[in-house]
Amino acid sequence: MTDLLNNATKVQNECLKKIDSSLIEKSKRPHFHLASPCGWINDPNGLSFYKGQLHLFFQYHPYSNKWGPMHWGHAVTKDFLSWNFLPVALAPDTNADIDGCFSGTAMEDGDFHLIVYTGVVSDNAVQNQCIAIGDGVEYKKLENNPVITASNIPFEYDVAHFRDPKVWKENGTYYVAAVIKTQDKSGALVIFKSENPKEWKFVSVADRSECKLGMMWECPDFFSLDENDVIVISPQEMKEDLEAGWHDGNNSVFMTGKMNRNEWKFNRKSVYQIDYGIDFYAPETTLLPDGRRIMMGWMHRWEGVSTPDDYLWTGMMTLPRELKINNGIVYQNPVRELESKRINPVSGKINLFVGKTTKADGVRGRHFDLLISFEGISSDSGSLEIQIASDEKYSTKINLDFGKYEMSFDRSRSGTRTDCETFRKFKFEIPSDGKFDVRLVCDTCSAELFACGGRYAFTNVFYSPLEAEEIKFTSSKALSFDYNFYTLV
Repeated sequence: MTDLLNNATKVQNECLKKIDSSLIEKSKRPHFHLASPCGWINDPNGLSFYKGQLHLFFQYHPYSNKWGPMHWGHAVTKDFLSWNFLPVALAPDTNADIDGCFSGTAMEDGDFHLIVYTGVVSDNAVQNQCIAIGDGVEYKKLENNPVITASNIPFEYDVAHFRDPKVWKENGTYYVAAVIKTQDKSGALVIFKSENPKEWKFVSVADRSECKLGMMWECPDFFSLDENDVIVISPQEMKEDLEAGWHDGNNSVFMTGKMNRNEWKFNRKSVYQIDYGIDFYAPETTLLPDGRRIMMGWMHRWEGVSTPDDYLWTGMMTLPRELKINNGIVYQNPVRELESKRINPVSGKINLFVGKTTKADGVRGRHFDLLISFEGISSDSGSLEIQIASDEKYSTKINLDFGKYEMSFDRSRSGTRTDCETFRKFKFEIPSDGKFDVRLVCDTCSAELFACGGRYAFTNVFYSPLEAEEIKFTSSKALSFDYNFYTLV
């Protein structure tokens, strides 16, 4: 290992020891989400199954809880919920990536684990694609990095914005999809192919924004789900459009359709938001040996990170989510393994009266899985407010307004001391049969909500004092619902 790798791993291990030895530091962390071992993390990278384990790499700056020169952190899991941190996999220690090892992906390739990532050289203001090959613990960069550069692209583009390669293999051929900023200053998805990982040829511009779907695109993914092809893109500089589901700034979207594999052109059928919450970006997917397609995203945001300054760490990932497609719409739900974390089940029916706040016996805490189901919901059903992480001083609110078809999240009373966004809302549809369900998973400082069987996802973080653990319900009209509540360990 290089000195930079050794130093980064040493800092990581020292921080983990400090957290393990301090009940206060340990109590602040999530129980079953991957959180930064120390310092800063952002985009998930290299989500892949290799040698019987799920591997997740991540953009990593171990030396402070602020963004800095990017390394690749590395963790593995067998149950998708309990993570073990391994030595830092990549550090910016070669001429091809001296200013950062930016985002990328990984795949099992025979006996080896193949990583494709973006190498950044700020002096030349360029981003290129590089490769490292490893055994699941240690990774060696190719001597001829970078392997995909401007010389591989037969037209002009902004060389400072060429990044985030997605690698896969079809019919014995390697493919990479990456994003560029074109001459109109907006994003495009370009595809390359190779018979070996060292030499690549340009194939096509598969799709592009043309300044209509945000500006620069980031963190592409491409996969097939049943009979559909799906592209995942995270567009920047979006303008708010509540009806369409967009919010200002960075969004992440599913683009469903069909890839013409003769020309490698993508024919879009639909484009829609992946997760409507404040804290979701840059998701990646992988295929498990049992056939499940799972996805993980960064559970924070660029526009105002809300982690308290006294934390040793900044950044978490979402739960792994299973993806399924129904009528061309991708549904997402927590991996089924989360059910193994459930204890102390409580179930029943809650009858709410106008303006009266109600609590249910045994329904409280900061680590839980709450399932709510309604019958006969319509635009006349009023609204339901769910308060979590609540006490006399603090409260984090989720509101379902059936009259306006809007769901919102409000963390303005969660104790946030930084200048960050505290409110977000989005539009939803009520099924024609009037049945409406909500699943809310909370883990110390995060709330992942899934509605209508996973049609909608709504992810947000909050950092209320841990003593705030009451859960309360209030409605604007008389309202009843069934619930199942589980504490998660």
